Amino acid sequence: MSLELLLVPESPVHELVLRGAVIDFSLLAAFRLIGTHEFGQLTPFDLILLLIISESISTALNAYDRSIAARLVVAATLFAVNYLMSLARFRFPGFKRLVWDEAQEPIREGMPNRQVVRRERMTLDDIESSLRAKGVDSIERVRLGYLENDCEISAPY
Repeated sequence: MSLELLLVPESPVHELVLRGAVIDFSLLAAFRLIGTHEFGQLTPFDLILLLIISESISTALNAYDRSIAARLVVAATLFAVNYLMSLARFRFPGFKRLVWDEAQEPIREGMPNRQVVRRERMTLDDIESSLRAKGVDSIERVRLGYLENDCEISAPY
């Protein structure tokens, strides 16, 4: 394989950028539909799902272009989209609410908030396990617990 085939993309750069941006936003929308809790507790099934998804979209990202330049353009696009999303989240509070979940209250006055727990598809075991990891031995000791954007439960008691 010649150096030119490795370094010069076969596909137009604007197509690679568009592919990267469309797939990034599509996956963001899919993850929003799945919900916060699902990615806070990564199970072996979740890991397999993520690996299969990444494999299934790889050719859609690079348009079957085998050049290093094409892959770098796609990677740069993904980093740029990530940066712009962070910037928009910082500058526009309405955008933040659209793209990121607000902190939920799965625990109030030592009791699970059934509405939040059901919506986030959490079990009592999930909550108790998360609390134990924080050194809280009983849900009853928690006055107010939050399910944060990073999928962790913060629980001052």
